[in-house]
Amino acid sequence: SPNSAREKSGPGKRPRPTKPTEEFQDITKIQGYMAGSVLELDTYRPLKGALVVARHAATREQYQVATRDDGHFELPVPFGEYRVTISLKGYISVTGVCHARKEEACFVEFGRLQKAPPD
Repeated sequence: SPNSAREKSGPGKRPRPTKPTEEFQDITKIQGYMAGSVLELDTYRPLKGALVVARHAATREQYQVATRDDGHFELPVPFGEYRVTISLKGYISVTGVCHARKEEACFVEFGRLQKAPPD
């Protein structure tokens, strides 16, 4: 399985960058591709079920996906620039920009969520 080779992350341990799964290896030749991992800021613990919403800058079309058990997500999208927002209940949402280009996957590097202060 592709996840078995991936190092588990835990407190004080930085996760290794992830590579696209085999099914998405060649997708960037025909359409854009976005991927990343969403982790808790302080512990680097993977966050399952975080919502990743990508809004295309030119068309305003919106694409979304939830993170898997390992905090990772993959999202095929049309080529272009995206405003990406990552959110999860109990955490402060983060937003950044990602460019999906031909033959160049966009790896979301800002997927670190900080716990929200108690109400």
